[in-house]
Amino acid sequence: MDKEKEKKVEEVKEKDNKKTEEVKGKSDISERKKVKAIKEEVKNEVKNKAKSNAKNKAKNKTNKPDSKNNKNDFNWFDGRLKYVLVFLLGVVFTICLLSCTSRFFVNDDSNKNNVSSDRNLSKVVDKIYDSTVFISDLSGNVKGMGFVYKKDNNKGYIVSNYSAVNEGLSKVILSNDKEVDSEYIGGDKYLDIAIISIDENDVKKVADIKDSLSTDIGDEVFTLGTFTGENYSTDVKQGILSGNDKLVKVSVNDSKNYAIRMLQTDINLNSKNSGGPLCDKNGKVIGIISLRNNDEGTYAMPIEDALRYVESLENGEGIKKPYLGIGIINLSNTEGMDYYGLNDKVNTELHDGVVVESINDDSPAFGKLEIGDIIVKINDNEVKDSTGLRYELSRADIGDKTVFTVERDGKLKDIKIELVEENDN
Repeated sequence: MDKEKEKKVEEVKEKDNKKTEEVKGKSDISERKKVKAIKEEVKNEVKNKAKSNAKNKAKNKTNKPDSKNNKNDFNWFDGRLKYVLVFLLGVVFTICLLSCTSRFFVNDDSNKNNVSSDRNLSKVVDKIYDSTVFISDLSGNVKGMGFVYKKDNNKGYIVSNYSAVNEGLSKVILSNDKEVDSEYIGGDKYLDIAIISIDENDVKKVADIKDSLSTDIGDEVFTLGTFTGENYSTDVKQGILSGNDKLVKVSVNDSKNYAIRMLQTDINLNSKNSGGPLCDKNGKVIGIISLRNNDEGTYAMPIEDALRYVESLENGEGIKKPYLGIGIINLSNTEGMDYYGLNDKVNTELHDGVVVESINDDSPAFGKLEIGDIIVKINDNEVKDSTGLRYELSRADIGDKTVFTVERDGKLKDIKIELVEENDN
């Protein structure tokens, strides 16, 4: 029995194996058919695509018989277009760079041949270069600068600082390095201005002059005459006009003080530039460099003021200073007002002005002004403080009637006073 059972079991297993093989065979056949169908489908798709491309090429060939040449032309243009664009961008960048760096300047070790890479500015410098001179003592030590402002009576007239000119003992060094003798005409040590002359035949050029009032704050200016080491060279420095109405007090002694109007520039200079020209962007002289007060910056006397003084010096008259004969204090100085006992005498709503605190006997102001008067204008020009008053006095003409506008007892009043020449002793 056991053997028969085992035999039947074996027969059943054989039948199961045959069925499994039959199913597997059918499955393999089915898979093969699917793969074959996919291959056929891909093959047909490739054939159709190839036919379509062939038709398109034929069509393009019919419509564009010169397509081969056109393609080459396009490739030529497309390949070189990149280089053309790069070149143009380079040109634009170079122009922008040059425009940003073209501001005119010359370092301290430069000379005329290195004035500027800007041709226009070089031409401007040429307008003043040959009229500018160095001034030295008899030993050849350069003391400052100057420039020829006119020719007359077979002479060339040079204006400079008084501090740069040794009365009657100065040499002049021209732009071509020629050294010539000079003659002292006159000067004023308080205004720091002087006139010397040279032979007219030694004058190479006369400077062009322009009223400084035509130049605005922020305008470009330049000057000549940098001195470095033991050698001198007419170099150039450029900057801007940073002030055109700076009042600078000039102390003569403890009792005599003046004020002069100055131009101010941001150009840094040294003492050897003193007396040189300050020029506008067109090469015209608008001021005379003065470094006496260089702790606060570089100053220049306005050329129109300087020429007014120069006329007196040329005539041998010297520069006359007007005398009023009063003691003054700023209205804003409350402590000083209290010290002189003026607070009780002055009753005002003003904030600016100059208060008369004393009057000298036999002076032009005696009998005209009173202690406690507040001076607010001179010849209709506003006076805010003592420096402004001194400046307006320096502009007044001796012998003429000068109008002082004062506040007295709360009311404004015009008072005419004839000023006299001040005694320097």
